[in-house]
Amino acid sequence: MAELQGWQRRVGRSWKEGRCRTASKSVGLLVAVALLVFSGCAKPVGTTTSAITSTSTTATAITSQSTSAVATTAKPATTTAAPKPATPAGPYGELRIALATFGSEKFYPPTTEQGVLVSLLAPMYDFLFRIRGTEITPGVVDKWELAPDALSWTYSLHRGIKFHNGEDLDAQDVKFTLDRMTAQDAVSSELRDSIARVEVVDNYTIRVFTKGAALDLPLFSAPIPPSRGQVLPKDYIEKNGVDYFATRPIGSGPFKFVNRVQGDSVEYEAMSSHWMQTPAFKKLTLLLIPEETTRVAALKSGELDVIDVGPEKALDMKALGYTTFATQWTTAMVEFHGTYPPVGATVPTGNVKVRQALSLAINRDEVIKSFFAGVALPAGPPMQSEESRDIDTAYWMNYARTVLNVYDPEKAKQLLKDAGYPGGLDIKLWTFTMSGGTYLPQLATVIQAYWSKIGVRAQIVPIDWGSFQKIQRLRPVVAPELIGQASTIRQDAGPLTRKNLANVFHSNGNERLFGNTNPGLDKVLDDVAAEGNPSRRKQLFEQAMKMVADTYLDLMVARVPSQGALGPRVSIDYPQPAGYSFTLYADIAKHK
Repeated sequence: MAELQGWQRRVGRSWKEGRCRTASKSVGLLVAVALLVFSGCAKPVGTTTSAITSTSTTATAITSQSTSAVATTAKPATTTAAPKPATPAGPYGELRIALATFGSEKFYPPTTEQGVLVSLLAPMYDFLFRIRGTEITPGVVDKWELAPDALSWTYSLHRGIKFHNGEDLDAQDVKFTLDRMTAQDAVSSELRDSIARVEVVDNYTIRVFTKGAALDLPLFSAPIPPSRGQVLPKDYIEKNGVDYFATRPIGSGPFKFVNRVQGDSVEYEAMSSHWMQTPAFKKLTLLLIPEETTRVAALKSGELDVIDVGPEKALDMKALGYTTFATQWTTAMVEFHGTYPPVGATVPTGNVKVRQALSLAINRDEVIKSFFAGVALPAGPPMQSEESRDIDTAYWMNYARTVLNVYDPEKAKQLLKDAGYPGGLDIKLWTFTMSGGTYLPQLATVIQAYWSKIGVRAQIVPIDWGSFQKIQRLRPVVAPELIGQASTIRQDAGPLTRKNLANVFHSNGNERLFGNTNPGLDKVLDDVAAEGNPSRRKQLFEQAMKMVADTYLDLMVARVPSQGALGPRVSIDYPQPAGYSFTLYADIAKHK
């Protein structure tokens, strides 16, 4: 609720009478909003030029009259062009970015979920590694080397990096960071499952000993999920404590933290000089605006510079002359919760036939063509895509197309009857907006419509993403309100096959869709993490895929680009793929 209250306060004070206004609409109307072209109330970007030209012409006429009046008493005036204002030295101006969600708004990276790390917090941190496409590139770590026995990594650090309080970043800080990221209270388990211990070799070198052949270890500390590479200031945290740090965080990134209004905004200020990239904008403000039409109206009025939009709205904005962009491809999906025994023994979705029927009821080709305006791609198997490593990608993509993601409503009705629900059933469908998933509430209404055709009555439950995560991650069992229910969600299905599977299906993962009921899968995923032989790794991954493919715990709907639009004052040359949030690249934004 804090997100929605903050949004309402800002809308009340920022959008004056006479500008576009948007009100929160019921979830039931969201499909209509998604399928209509938003016409806007401001002029397209292209109209700005004519207004400026008209003003300049008037100014020239006034100048000519003044010159004529003094010509009889003085020498003719020499017309000279007005000097062009000098560009300020260093960062200047303000960059205003709107986000659909702030998530949990936690500012201590080890206990912060993925979405917050790469959207809300990314501007103030340097990552151990960067990523371009699927290739790892230097960050704080300049060079990295795997030991011949594949049981340790040596990281050589960049010299001369400073935290925002002026202290040097060195090996002690990196060891401290990895120790905190592998602690028991850390949200992500990938580093904890991989790292045995970290040793400081010298001031700018560490050695990371692993529990097995952790061949993908550097990728876990780059700005792709699990994104646990933000370097923390050891002395600052040890001196002041985690609670103090959470309200006054510092990093070594291009922007330093200034202020936060919970559920409303976060303000950063550019460093005057940064070792990797000095920002062009002096001030960076991140604003929480959940409603897409409100974000669009604010961009058109000039109150925002960067917004995220859904695929159809991105096409509308491009047609109006705005620059649009895509960051990362993620998978839109429906996820079932609390279906494993004993908690799911008595709920309809505890029966795999029911879950399969709900999958068969969704016309994915129609969703891609109509709802996603043709810009989405067919989905792969559970938590995988055409980018996945270590599996027979062609085989599994074909399996998804011909077996898992087919449309057959008549077979769906028969499966419901076979499962004991000939008259259909009732289910709750939770939905929320996420970074890169602004379309999810609208997609929920589309899924609801498909399910109604086979007699399934879905009640849509809107909630903000941060609140849903608190419910979803209740331990040791699934929250009672989620048992047997579903949610729309967007998930990464990138190149890290083990990470993708473990995050959702391992008993220590974030989603834990099997609970503790599939120790065989846990063992396979644990074994593959320590396996250095490529052939053996592939065999283990094939076993894992067979264990999850036909469970229908995740209904993969489509591969969707996370998209945004830029206002006329800013340009950003995003790398492709750009990663998981455009705030990660606020430092490369330029003035137009």
